[in-house]
Amino acid sequence: MLTNYIRLYNSTENIIFLQNSLNKTPVLVDKCYDDWQWWLHAWVHAYSVDPDIRYLQRAADIFEAVAKQWSDVCGGGLIWCPQANGYKNAITNELFLVSSMLLHPYTALLRRPPRYYLDWAIKEWNWFAGSGMLNAANLVNDGLDNNCHNNNQTTWSYNQGVLLTGLALLANATNNASLITVGSQIFAAVTQHLLDENGVLTEPCGSTCGADGHLFKGIFVRHLQYFASRSQSTSLAKAIRAFLTRNAASLLNWSLCGDIGTYGSIWDKPCNSQDRDTATFSSALDLLWAAQAAAASVVGVVEGEARGEEMREMEALKEPQANRVREQQSRKLEKQVDNRGTLHHGIFRESLSESSRSHGGPGAGRVKSSNASNATRSLGVGRCVDVRGQSMPACVKSGSDEAACRAALLADRFSLGYSFYQPCLSPTTTQCSVYTTAATCPPTWPRVPGPASSIDTTATAPLTLCVVRD
Repeated sequence: MLTNYIRLYNSTENIIFLQNSLNKTPVLVDKCYDDWQWWLHAWVHAYSVDPDIRYLQRAADIFEAVAKQWSDVCGGGLIWCPQANGYKNAITNELFLVSSMLLHPYTALLRRPPRYYLDWAIKEWNWFAGSGMLNAANLVNDGLDNNCHNNNQTTWSYNQGVLLTGLALLANATNNASLITVGSQIFAAVTQHLLDENGVLTEPCGSTCGADGHLFKGIFVRHLQYFASRSQSTSLAKAIRAFLTRNAASLLNWSLCGDIGTYGSIWDKPCNSQDRDTATFSSALDLLWAAQAAAASVVGVVEGEARGEEMREMEALKEPQANRVREQQSRKLEKQVDNRGTLHHGIFRESLSESSRSHGGPGAGRVKSSNASNATRSLGVGRCVDVRGQSMPACVKSGSDEAACRAALLADRFSLGYSFYQPCLSPTTTQCSVYTTAATCPPTWPRVPGPASSIDTTATAPLTLCVVRD
């Protein structure tokens, strides 16, 4: 999800979190082979926004560890967990299909034979298609029983979604349109069997899914959009766009939990404060991203056609609701005025002599004119300092979020960057320091002096991020 956010909003400052994760996590995380592959997918997607070969190498190492779990029991396939008594389930094998296809474009870069990953994908799909896990209703059940037959257990939404991505990627690589047909049939089956009375996606477990189950719908809609973007079918892309738009509109109308920007697990019922957690919030963000991406994708393939009412509805979703709460806070800051009622350049006063508006010498975030850039980039973890390790004068605010901090930076054309500190255990004690050459700060932003006149690097400061104008 983070890589989708970075790509959609050009939020490159968040790449630091990908790099930190790479440096601080082992190659194999958790004990089960499906969990290993969620990480594999994350590393490949990380490479798509930050082309560091280490991401791909990590993904390739995980792939080799997973591939060793292939066995001839039930004619092939991967087992779920070493402690699961040989259980072969759908998600582990669907993820392996996608894993193979995600790595396939990088075969040469990873120094593998040209068809290495593609052959694994074909082998996986041939086994999966004959395993019986895809039932007569075109839905995927959970796995196989001890007799290697479909166990008729729950048709989780994410089991339908992950398979769609694998089918689309394999179809494009092998020029096999029949795989898109299989995916279309699965999508049609979802719309027949996994929707509630309002036509909104629901999980078979309803609101009693638990933490993992709360993620499933988000995984489904994310992969549904991946499938739509690769299906090369305008009619299918339109149908998927309509489906995602309807679900996103329902989420925004019903499921927002008060004004705190989180969502419940049921997308067409009022939020229950006991039924929301980070997993339900993650699923909601997946849905909002998928709906917006689907709208953009359809515009691309039907350029020149009338956008229609559904596309106009999507205009209202261009800024995900999860960010609207932050935007409201930012707008409040931008409307601050002094006692005379004058708007001081959004937030900060233009009480600056011409000589203080620019400074010579190098600086990563230096602004030399009033036409300051609205683009920002992260210098990394730590406090913003110059080459001597000293800080600029700053306007400081405690208790704000990073969106408000960035709004303050952009509203003051004489600012060069900001440091944002957010402790893990006490998120309300955040601190934003906007570094500026302006002589004064707003009434609620105390001014802290500093000898520096530029931002060049970062100084060690735990849980602090330095962001500068680009």
